[in-house]
Amino acid sequence: MRLLVTGNDAPDGQLTPFKIDEFEIWTAGPESRNVALNSAGAQAFGAARDAKDFAGAYGAALTIDGKFGERWQAGGTELRIELAAPETIERVYFSSDRTHALGEDHTLTTFVGDYRIEVSLDGQSWTPVASSDDRQPASPARKLARLRALVTTPEDTQSQMQLAAQITQLDQQIAQIPPLPVWWVGTHRPAPGPFNVYVGGSPQRLGEATAPASLNVLNGLPSAYSLADTSSEGERRLALANWMTAPDQPLTARVLANRVWKYHFGEGIVDTPSDFGYMGSRPTHPELLDWLARELMQGGWRLKGLHRLIMTSQAYCQSSDWREEASRVDADSRLLWRFPARRLTGEEVRDALLQVSGQLKLDMGGPGFRLYEYQQDNVATYVPLDAVGPETYRRAVYHHNARAARVDVLTDFDCPDPAFAEPRRASTTTPMQALTLMNHSFALEMAQRLSERLEREAPDLDGRIQRAFLLTMGREPAPQEQEAGRKLITEFGWLPFCRALLNSNEFIQVP
Repeated sequence: MRLLVTGNDAPDGQLTPFKIDEFEIWTAGPESRNVALNSAGAQAFGAARDAKDFAGAYGAALTIDGKFGERWQAGGTELRIELAAPETIERVYFSSDRTHALGEDHTLTTFVGDYRIEVSLDGQSWTPVASSDDRQPASPARKLARLRALVTTPEDTQSQMQLAAQITQLDQQIAQIPPLPVWWVGTHRPAPGPFNVYVGGSPQRLGEATAPASLNVLNGLPSAYSLADTSSEGERRLALANWMTAPDQPLTARVLANRVWKYHFGEGIVDTPSDFGYMGSRPTHPELLDWLARELMQGGWRLKGLHRLIMTSQAYCQSSDWREEASRVDADSRLLWRFPARRLTGEEVRDALLQVSGQLKLDMGGPGFRLYEYQQDNVATYVPLDAVGPETYRRAVYHHNARAARVDVLTDFDCPDPAFAEPRRASTTTPMQALTLMNHSFALEMAQRLSERLEREAPDLDGRIQRAFLLTMGREPAPQEQEAGRKLITEFGWLPFCRALLNSNEFIQVP
């Protein structure tokens, strides 16, 4: 049996993709059975809508699984049901939303409008047994489509086909015309003013007039600028920029210097980088923060000089060795008695795996890459890639992120949710991190590439072990590590050895 659709219940009466949640074929007799069920040996065939984010989820098999609500999204005009054996059929049911899960909003699910049901014993010659011709139209649009078909002559149809061919030809000619240069031109007119405070937020209740100025709580600062009501937008923006960067307004420079310090040491002098107010933390070294802020302003707000100053300082160049007496006073090293150790961020873990395996591409510029597949099916979806190729082996700074996308490897190592602003990153230790480095396809691929790199760059077993430690740990292996490496490689091969190194704490920690 097959269902042939000639028109759908669409707003314009045209043939559009439709959906069916269940197709039932009931036998005659007192013990009627639904022989269309796949559990009864039936099979369903029909093109499904191409929706990559739910591959296979819209297949024709959904119409005979005995479950309402899961819908076959048709990609064509035919649904064919093959029964396990010839049967005498009494009735056929098919529906799109039989449980009313979608409520009364029928725009969410397009149902069949005009159709024809045919049967065949050999699959070659088909006999019509039912159609929508003797039924009321499924919608006003289908009624108009039927009336139009009644009055349309063969000459009209031929004329429409000729016009459609001419339109197609014209579209092809237009597509060959090179696009003309485009400019966006507009006049930006400032709001005339005056501006008033809306009482209770209601535009109908005007309060006192207000003029451009700094916050009232900050008006006591010498750098607070006030402007006339008639000042232009450019003047207002310039005044705001001057107020934020004025020599006697150190807050902006303090915040920026604290951020730069945080990027180098993992923690800022103020460990609440987005809150320097009453509820924020006190600076551990207030004089140092003020000095860095002055250096930043005197250097013309250039960051390169500030980076150089921090990275050549004694605090940055000191060892991270543990001292028992200092740890009893300051276990977290907030007072910087040693360089604070930290774990690599998610992006750094990914880049480090690529680097030690010799796969990292250092090409600069150009388009970025994605670790997810963007798909659109009613709404946009971002599906993480199960496997990534060399086209993604660039530094993570070139990863094209999306607010709704969470990417494993990065997410497992505390990469913040792109949908939210994060002033500071968390650094957690979870089982998912160990499982990712042990079993993720990307980590396994990099371990394989590392073993191939060792084979190319070192001639013998001991040389390869030493090269592996230099690449992953930045040091020579200890004698016991060298011996353990020999035993592991001799018994299990190079891949487990490389996986072990990439799973070590020392690989993902900055001492």
